[in-house]
Amino acid sequence: MKRLTRIMVIGASGSGKSTVAKALGGALDLPVVHGDRFYWLPGWVARERVEVKRLFDEAALADHWIIDGNNSESMMMRAERAHLIIYLHLNKYQRMWRVFLRSLRNFGQTRPDMGDGCPERFDREFLFNWVWKYDQRSKPKMDWFADHWVDKRSVLRLTNARDISRFTADPITALKHLGVLDGLDGCVATRQKRDP
Repeated sequence: MKRLTRIMVIGASGSGKSTVAKALGGALDLPVVHGDRFYWLPGWVARERVEVKRLFDEAALADHWIIDGNNSESMMMRAERAHLIIYLHLNKYQRMWRVFLRSLRNFGQTRPDMGDGCPERFDREFLFNWVWKYDQRSKPKMDWFADHWVDKRSVLRLTNARDISRFTADPITALKHLGVLDGLDGCVATRQKRDP
């Protein structure tokens, strides 16, 4: 059996990308690369887009990684190298609540998955222009991306909080149960979990 050594975790802000990546990293003994660290310099100064893409691409050239984060300009390159793509999506009300709680819990501190010198803050523009409007602005592109790769890579879609929590609690059992750890030389069909 081919070992999972490169995993992409993508999805909307607040869907649990960093949490899933950390759980997978611990379970599979793989280094975790948090994409949010590439976007910001200390003091919440935005990096140039070309530099963000370069950092994502550079990380993807390694032999072993779990990279969480979207960055549409570098997603194709990461997908080419990935063994597994995990696509998380929760509804916008759940995402808003999770981002709000994350900000409250970590306010004034720099999260381990965020760039150095970027303490957590309440960012109204981020909440409403990015988290709230994600379904209109980005979800169609992300759906297309996952559909595009399903015949080329193992693609796992988790679309409700219960399944994301179960996956995070025991990633190895979840991957085995879903058949993702069985014969990675071929394609594994999309597993899409939906609430009834």
